[in-house]
Amino acid sequence: MDKDKIKEELISEMGKVILQSESFNRVEGVIEKLEMWQKKLKTVKGFSGLILENLNKILERHNVEFSNELEKSEFIEYIKPSIQDLIVRHIKN
Repeated sequence: MDKDKIKEELISEMGKVILQSESFNRVEGVIEKLEMWQKKLKTVKGFSGLILENLNKILERHNVEFSNELEKSEFIEYIKPSIQDLIVRHIKN
């Protein structure tokens, strides 16, 4: 399993989703930005689910199967910072 390739693929696919979502750059005015911030925060749970759904698809596409819980835990710890970065990018966009 090439962890770097999987991570890059996930970041690329989710980056496209982020670019298609509503953006703070397109909103003017303080009230509108606050409303957008509130809206973005409400969508974090759904976006997180979308990340995990895409990650599972990528793992399936590469026929990744973890041989034990340790291997799975190590992968989760490896990918977790990237997932957190994607969530922050989603909120800031």
